[in-house]
Amino acid sequence: MTTAELARPARLVKPPKDPFFYGWRYVRSTLSNGETRLEQVPLTRWDVLHPEEGDFIVTNENHARNCLYLQAALESALSERPDAKVFFDHRIDWQVPGILPHGPDLTAIENYAGGWNPLRGTFLMREMNARPLLVVEVTSPSTRETDINEKIIEYHAAGIPYYLIADVQDIEDEMLMTVVGYRATAEGYVRLPNEEDGAVWIPSVKLWFHPEGLRVICQDGNRKKIPDRLELEQSVRDFLVLVEKAEARAKWAENALVTEKELTKAQAKEIAELRAQIANPPSKNNGHS
Repeated sequence: MTTAELARPARLVKPPKDPFFYGWRYVRSTLSNGETRLEQVPLTRWDVLHPEEGDFIVTNENHARNCLYLQAALESALSERPDAKVFFDHRIDWQVPGILPHGPDLTAIENYAGGWNPLRGTFLMREMNARPLLVVEVTSPSTRETDINEKIIEYHAAGIPYYLIADVQDIEDEMLMTVVGYRATAEGYVRLPNEEDGAVWIPSVKLWFHPEGLRVICQDGNRKKIPDRLELEQSVRDFLVLVEKAEARAKWAENALVTEKELTKAQAKEIAELRAQIANPPSKNNGHS
């Protein structure tokens, strides 16, 4: 089965009258008087597929939230690999003949030795001797057509071993996240199996990608969820509360121990006085004749 046969036909989204439906870029133009100015130019679907540095591509809040979480989850999963790096919304030149640069939502790479200037807008894959591990696209209305069609063809040609699409679709009149994974073969991409809960395992990063409402959640090999930033912050707050309670209990126990020692000393003194009185009882006539 070839990649072309696996490419699912898009449910075409007709752009509204808004000319900036896909996004825009600023182009410097020269006026007749010799002055220059920046002009806002609408992007096309082709521009979404092959963006230039500085392009603004329209997405949405859910898209951004998923991407930020996925970046953190991938970085966590690859944290023990010094040769790995994760890019978010970064233009990548695969430096493969016939393949123009793309701007994936997430790109995980290996064999990275460092030295890349983070201020540059386009990462040069072969020049940096790096190799792709995984590309993830989170669909939105302005990008879905290219994500599920052309990119399946071009990412395979670019040598990307695994391609994951986090696709928000209308399922029975409800918008839900679905996850579709592909593995590269000599003939093209083949689709990875989904578990009963919709999750897909990506071996190159050792993560499960599990759809949950409008979100995609990452899980380790034991299906333990990788928490997002808010969950991590809440865990830290909960931990600090536990520490505060433990310190309070320790202080109470210390004070209780001191009180017990002081009480023991008072009791010992009282017992000693009683014993002294028993040993030396007062005379019956109290000293009077």
